[in-house]
This record gives sequence, structure tokens and C-alpha cells, in this order.
Amino acid sequence: MNYEEIKTNKLTNLAHTIVLLLAMVGVLGFLGWMIAGLSGIIFAILFSAISLLFTPKVPLDLIMKAYGAKRLNPSSIPRLHSITLALSKNADLKKIPAIYYSPSRILNAFAAGSKDNSAILVTDGLLNTLNATEMAGIIGHEITHIKNNDMQVMWIANLFNRLTGSISFVGQMLILMSLPFLLISDVNIPFLPLVLLIFSPTLSFLLNLALSRTREFEADLGSAVLTGNPNFLVSALNKLEHYKRKSWPDFFITRPMNPQIDFLSTHPATNERIKRLLILSPDYKDKLIRSNYTFRIPTVFSI
Repeated sequence: MNYEEIKTNKLTNLAHTIVLLLAMVGVLGFLGWMIAGLSGIIFAILFSAISLLFTPKVPLDLIMKAYGAKRLNPSSIPRLHSITLALSKNADLKKIPAIYYSPSRILNAFAAGSKDNSAILVTDGLLNTLNATEMAGIIGHEITHIKNNDMQVMWIANLFNRLTGSISFVGQMLILMSLPFLLISDVNIPFLPLVLLIFSPTLSFLLNLALSRTREFEADLGSAVLTGNPNFLVSALNKLEHYKRKSWPDFFITRPMNPQIDFLSTHPATNERIKRLLILSPDYKDKLIRSNYTFRIPTVFSI
């Protein structure tokens, strides 16, 4: 594999992540400044810190229960467990992620939790569509999310997004309540700050989407490194893109979105993901993935 390309891409993704998070903080601080000057910036920072400390996180079991998922014992699908174990060791995870099974026919997989308590949900549709090497590419992608604490990063980004929307709403209400006074006075409201006040939630939302896509590219790179072959994930993405056209849910998306609105997707375009992965393996045309093994959920499995 082209490890120089991997190193360059990892540094680029890290820089993008830092810039996007700082941009979201900047939008929040700007709103605070518009409403109350320096005091508003301080308030926005303190409010964000308090929210980060005291906002409760949804327990892992509740997340899985919401998807109707059940935890699988290693004996239920030994091949899947061995792949997860091997990739977790490659990623230097201290605790192996629990595997949850959802009977949904949607082709989907996602990681939840933290490094210390993580889980990967896989659906029946995914298990019965991909072969072993393709499944390894998917599991490697999700384990990279866990290793990089991407769930925590996106939780913080989503919190900033919600705070920005709340503060923007407060600012707009203050302007509306002051409107009679502003109309009879000689005070001029600057147009550009007013526009930024109104559209700051949208800007924060778009930054959130850009951050999500950056973390997805990083997870793809991680899968290539953990499995030792980027073609595992390439093959899976090609197959899932084919099936995706027959169904509206997006691959790897934990909530339904319209695949036709690509610029509002939390994931990059599949062809762009594949293109980046193939760069890591210039001789990919000579690397055929040969595996006829397909994961199957037994009629009865132990929990």
C-alpha cells in the first residue's frame, strides 16, 4: 500500500477536523459578541463548557434497543467475531467492541459508544450481502471510528450546532422585541451582522456536515490500514452502492436521509471514497478479492 499517501491524507484530515471545529466555535462566539459584546463571548464559552460537562449521553444499550438490535455472542457468528477481534488488536483497542445484530433488511452498519464501551451494529441485510473480506472492510471502518473517538467528536459538534441555533433564536427574539424602538429611533442595524445572525445555524449545520465527511474519509483510511488491503472496503462500497440505488436509506447513515440531496449527506459520495482508497493501492487491478464465504444469521442464535 502507499503509506506515504496514507500519512498525507491523515494529516490533511486532522487539519480539516481542527479547522472545522474551530470554525464552529467561532460562529458560536460571534453570536455571543453580537448579542452582548465581550460578555456575550464569555457567556457563550462558559455555556458551551457547562453543556459539554452536564449534557447527558444516551446509554449504549438504549441506542441499540432503539434499533431493535440484540447483542451477539462470539459463538453466534464465529467468523465475524474473529474478524472483529483481529482488527481490534490491530487498532490497539483495549476492549473489543460488542457486536449487535438488527433484523433489518437495510444494508447498514454503525459504531456507538466510546473506546471504553463501544458497540458495532450490523444489519441482517448487510450480513447476507457481503462476503468475509468485504465485511472486514466495513468492520475496519467502524473500528477506526471507535479508535479515533469520532462519536465523541461528532457529539461535541452536534452540541455546538444546537447551541448556535438556540443563541441565534434568542438574538432574533431580542431584535424583534426591540423593533418598535428601532423603528422610531435613528439607530441603524448593520445588514451583514444581521444576516449572519439569521443564517448562523445553517452555517454551523454545514460545518457539521463537512466535519462528518472528513471523519468518514479518515475511517476509510483506517480500514485500509487495519485490514492491510483497501480493496476490501472498495469492494464493499461498490456492492453497497449497487444495492443503495434500489433503496432510499444511505449506507452507514444512522438516520434516514434522501440520497438525492448529496450536499446534505453526512457521508461523502461513494465514488470519491473509492477513488481515494484506490490511490492507496496502485496495483489494485491485480488484487482480486476471492472469498465465497458469506455471513449468515442462524435461525436461532444465543444472546
